[in-house]
Amino acid sequence: MLTTEQTNQYERDGFYIARGLFSPDEVASYRAHFMQLREAETHPGDFVGVPIHKVATEQDVPDPLQKYPRMIHMHRWDQMSLNWLLDARLRDHLTSLLNVEP
Repeated sequence: MLTTEQTNQYERDGFYIARGLFSPDEVASYRAHFMQLREAETHPGDFVGVPIHKVATEQDVPDPLQKYPRMIHMHRWDQMSLNWLLDARLRDHLTSLLNVEP
């Protein structure tokens, strides 16, 4: 599935970007979905999110998590996140990189 060059890049750099793994429409759908989730504030199981604060400058908030709050374990409470996590394309790429099924 992956070329020798791609697996070598992963071994060398510790990461691999699977460009084109998801279609532009899929990417847009995921992005819109996750933006809507974050705009809705907290969710059951999303206990680590940091409230968004309005700030005048970047220096006002040294912690980027206050400006860009994260969501934790979304696959436990959001079906779209779970479906994405279990997508066969991700499994196939990870298996090629790790030489074992994740």
